[in-house]
Amino acid sequence: MEESITESKKTNKTKRGLLIAIGAVLVAGIVVLILFISGVFGNREKQANGYMESLASEFYTELFYAQLEEGRTQEELVEFLQKYEETGIKVSLDNLSRTAGEENQAKIETLLSDDFKCDREETRASVFPIAPFGKDNYTIEVELQCEL
Repeated sequence: MEESITESKKTNKTKRGLLIAIGAVLVAGIVVLILFISGVFGNREKQANGYMESLASEFYTELFYAQLEEGRTQEELVEFLQKYEETGIKVSLDNLSRTAGEENQAKIETLLSDDFKCDREETRASVFPIAPFGKDNYTIEVELQCEL
């Protein structure tokens, strides 16, 4: 009888140890899954931000600034751009999709795809010209409205 009680205690200890091990594996698996999911979504957000920055940069340097340069003196150009130094030049994804060059069309398609589902009007970039107001003197802020 004492043998069966001892064996029963050993069996209970083994079961308890097994349950603890299974619990630890489950907790570790959940933590890894959460880190993986947050990493994937974090990467998508970084990718979307990068795409929008690239599109806004192309818009500003190749279209907006290029058109401003035509027929204006440097002083007139600086005076005009200073008006946008604090407010920025805001462009939506929809506007950017109409002005993007061929090399950026794939970025537009990605942002509008089922993986990103970015809103055409609410996803936007603001370009802030900065002194000395040359073609490459600006910063960009991105506002994403996507279902990453």
